Amino acid sequence: MSRKSAFDDISTTSPLLAPGTQLGSFVVEELLGGGGMAKVYRVRHKVLGGLYAVKVLDPALMADEELRQRFLDEGRIQAQLLHPHIVQVRDIVIEPGIAGLIMDFVDGETLEQLIARRETPPTAEEIRDVFGPVLAAVGHAHAHGTIHRDLKPGNILLGQSSDGGVHPFVMDFGIAKLQADSPGQKRATRADARMGTLAYMSPEQVRRAADVTRRSDLYSLGAALYEFATLQPPVDDTVEFDAMQAIVQGRITPAEAVYPEIDPVIADCIHRAMQPDPAQRFASCAEFAEALLVPSATRHRAARPSSVPPHRPPITAPSTAGRGEGQSESGPPSPAPSGPALASLGGLPGWFWGVAAAGLLGVAAYGVDGLTLGDKPRCPEGMVYIAEGSFMMGSETGDPDERPQHSVTVPAFCLDKTEAAGADGLPVHGVNWYEARTACERRGARLPTEMEWEFAARGPQGRTYPWGETAPSKDRVNFCDLPVWSLQECLAIGRTVPVDALPGGATPEGVLGLAGNVWEWVEDCHIYDYMQGRHSMPGEPVGACPRRVMRGGAFAYDATVMRASNRNHDKPEVGNVLRGYRCAASPPP
Repeated sequence: MSRKSAFDDISTTSPLLAPGTQLGSFVVEELLGGGGMAKVYRVRHKVLGGLYAVKVLDPALMADEELRQRFLDEGRIQAQLLHPHIVQVRDIVIEPGIAGLIMDFVDGETLEQLIARRETPPTAEEIRDVFGPVLAAVGHAHAHGTIHRDLKPGNILLGQSSDGGVHPFVMDFGIAKLQADSPGQKRATRADARMGTLAYMSPEQVRRAADVTRRSDLYSLGAALYEFATLQPPVDDTVEFDAMQAIVQGRITPAEAVYPEIDPVIADCIHRAMQPDPAQRFASCAEFAEALLVPSATRHRAARPSSVPPHRPPITAPSTAGRGEGQSESGPPSPAPSGPALASLGGLPGWFWGVAAAGLLGVAAYGVDGLTLGDKPRCPEGMVYIAEGSFMMGSETGDPDERPQHSVTVPAFCLDKTEAAGADGLPVHGVNWYEARTACERRGARLPTEMEWEFAARGPQGRTYPWGETAPSKDRVNFCDLPVWSLQECLAIGRTVPVDALPGGATPEGVLGLAGNVWEWVEDCHIYDYMQGRHSMPGEPVGACPRRVMRGGAFAYDATVMRASNRNHDKPEVGNVLRGYRCAASPPP
């Protein structure tokens, strides 16, 4: 039996164009499939001979000017999304009574079809091979202002790469949302007030179409990931009302309960992507991809809600009312890892804590020198003095958690000139938040607060980048400059560089490496936006919270992440190759 095409499960009745029909510069060869709004044909260019697919709007809908215009707008939008994992629209064909989108022809099947024919769930590697590129593609669309709103296994097309592996594509950016498809179509896209496919819709998408955001797409990707990893959809949409209630109330059976052998990292990604509250989901496709793709020795299957590593004894702290969601008077576990403990974590070299204790990370222990140089207190060796000042923290044009921009005054402090480094000069990496904080404390220092970090990077002037307004370049910052960003590809070709290797990226005060190389943990709990809590102040006790902030980007990220107002966050017990730190201290009196 021959392999099914990507469109075999779609109704193919009433073909509009017979084989041999000429459509502009193309000749129709075969009807591939279609739904209630459009038919898809394989066509061949009359002169060049290349194969393409053409999506033709049903003639019955051509009289509707709004539908016709939206169909053509879909083509124009998708044509601008130039990405190796998005099906490319090449041209628009307008003939009497016919409107069509000329697209690349992909010989393959949809993820929905692959799920239907599989008897056992895929391996973690198979899952990452599909969803790594898909996240890159959707992230590219988001960066260009496009929200897909109908991400599902049926809209992920699986082609073949030149080396024989899978090459996934995201397709169908919009037209399927406009009108109900054929009554018999599996999980047909509905087009009333809701836009999307119910089994993969986010709670806010179920409630009100106008509330859909990028994080709604991330929920849908989580639902598609759930189905691929377990071979079961996250909800049974046979009874629409019951499915809507389950989605809105967050009554989703955990993926690990459906398939106990699921990789715990993948289960955690599904759990976070499908949070009912958008603020608790991944903030971006890049954040989702990092959690899915980057190995983490300290990541573990967390309880619901997240718990802290059991080997760390608890400490207490005074009340921290008004901080980020999830904080309490009970502080996080006090980290005290040793060399053998680190060896069991697997991500850190054995020499790390010995180097930290000996003060060989590029800065001396704080408190050894209280002399002054002119009008500036002398900071410990390897630290830079940052004078007290005010600036506008955050960005109105950045990600949602960078808003609203607001004025803060930052007391004077000392900050490591470079990221913490090992004997080889490369940044220490693989550390989680607890380990970073302990390393600073053993030096008599601390992690910088989030407002200290951003003030050091931006200054009173509110610079876009630590060095100024000039766009990132490889002589200033260690980042990934591929024409089309993909975390998988950037991890494969990128690496850390010595912490003092790029003096062109220094701030006016001389702080190096505040963009790129590795993410830097800071003290603060993450809050979804700056209206939801207050900033940590230097030296005050820290309560427990589910997620801690990281700043500065990393070598596997693109230029958009190098902005000094950009924020990242994760569970404090999770470290990976992209995460490091630098320390701060209050200056001598």
